[in-house]
Amino acid sequence: MLRKSGALVVFGLALGLCAPSVFAQEQQQHAGQQQQQHQDKMTPKPLDLGGRSMEELFKEGQEVDVPLASVPGLAQQTLQQWSKGGKLEKIEKHTLKDGRVFYQGHIDKAGQMLEVIVTPEGQTVRAGEETAD
Repeated sequence: MLRKSGALVVFGLALGLCAPSVFAQEQQQHAGQQQQQHQDKMTPKPLDLGGRSMEELFKEGQEVDVPLASVPGLAQQTLQQWSKGGKLEKIEKHTLKDGRVFYQGHIDKAGQMLEVIVTPEGQTVRAGEETAD
């Protein structure tokens, strides 16, 4: 009986020593997946604009300057990522006629202006010196 309980104690100790390693591996894997998802959001994805330009759609819709705090969290994260090493000068919220919403960040990076358009979900739509206006 003592032999069985001793084996159980050894097994329990071994399991306890292995568990943190497995937990750490799972945390690293999860962090890697999150980093990949964020990197995917930084890559501009084309939109179906019905053969029209983003500029046309923005002109027909509504444009309002908004503070960063009013931008959805995922869009904030992407805009902040784009603005690293620079300054996010202003953000415009564009609401299209069909109800779609986009956020356009104007970023000053060492005197060069960068414009970035993102969805509320944080997906980059366009990025460059002049994206739409």
